[in-house]
Amino acid sequence: MAYRDTAQSATQGTAWSNKAATSHQRAQSCPIRVQPPEIHSDSEALVALTMAMLIVILGVALRSMAYQSAHKWLRQRSFDRIIALRAQATRAFATALALTLGACSIFPGYKAPTLDIPPTWRDEQAQSPTWPTKDWWQGFGSPELDSLIAQAESGNLDLAAAVARVREADAQTRIAGAALLPAIDLGGAASRIRQPSISTLGTGASGKTYTLYDAQISASYEIDFWGKNKAFLEAAKATAQASRYSEATIALSTVTSVAIAYFQILELRDQIAVTEAQLGAAESILKALEAQEAAGTVTALDVALQETTVATLQAEIPPLQQMLRQFIDALAILVGKPPESVDINSGTLDSSRVVRTSRWPRRS
Repeated sequence: MAYRDTAQSATQGTAWSNKAATSHQRAQSCPIRVQPPEIHSDSEALVALTMAMLIVILGVALRSMAYQSAHKWLRQRSFDRIIALRAQATRAFATALALTLGACSIFPGYKAPTLDIPPTWRDEQAQSPTWPTKDWWQGFGSPELDSLIAQAESGNLDLAAAVARVREADAQTRIAGAALLPAIDLGGAASRIRQPSISTLGTGASGKTYTLYDAQISASYEIDFWGKNKAFLEAAKATAQASRYSEATIALSTVTSVAIAYFQILELRDQIAVTEAQLGAAESILKALEAQEAAGTVTALDVALQETTVATLQAEIPPLQQMLRQFIDALAILVGKPPESVDINSGTLDSSRVVRTSRWPRRS
């Protein structure tokens, strides 16, 4: 529209110029003087032309800015991809180098010292004794002892602590061995991106939306050049083995202590029963001597000696009862129960098979 107005204005200006030239020629040839028409500039055409040029310049500028923004975003994205690919290649190269040099270690292999151990003991018998079995206490034929040992194996606090130390040592071994293995890290990310559409007049309302997924994996390995990690692993294995030996020792000591405490309780019960029987017999003898003294057949010295015997037997029973309570308390601690819940009310040494191993024959 602006161009059309400009053309029309130019045509009108040309026509007025032609008319003015014709009138001037006529004035020169004719004695009558004619006044030429006045020519005015078309300001509206100039304003329209200026506005059109401004609109064109503004559109070109906006398009250039949008192109520069898109180009910058694409260039930054390409740069990030190149950096990521270089980082992955560097990590892959480092992993391959670590795996290649992983076997390089100057740590010397441990060699057990050689000891000159004699094949037999100096005073060894011709027939070696048989090593006891794992459940050696069942040879005594005491169900009560079997039950107490089973309770000790499951409830003894020292044995539980030893088992916990074995588990701790095994865990430390796994931790020490982890340093000899490569470390692998996995990661992932997802992002939602909306790219606006670009036109000559600026950013449009519609655009393209897409999702970017990024997954990363990295591996690292510490080269055990000086053998430090291998030495830590060997030390952890030795500690774990020592913990197992300690646990086996504590288990054997616990079972042995339970058996000893049980047989001590049986022995004290038998000893108390024998002492009480002796006391009853001594009291009966004392009564008989007192009757004989009244009849005049014995002297007062015989009665006094018997009274001393009775008093001595009476004094022996309380210490035996105290020792019996102490062994019951010790047995309760070994089985992991309160002393009030443990009591040995039955059983004697004569009823178990332990008497068969002694020099004396079993009483019928």
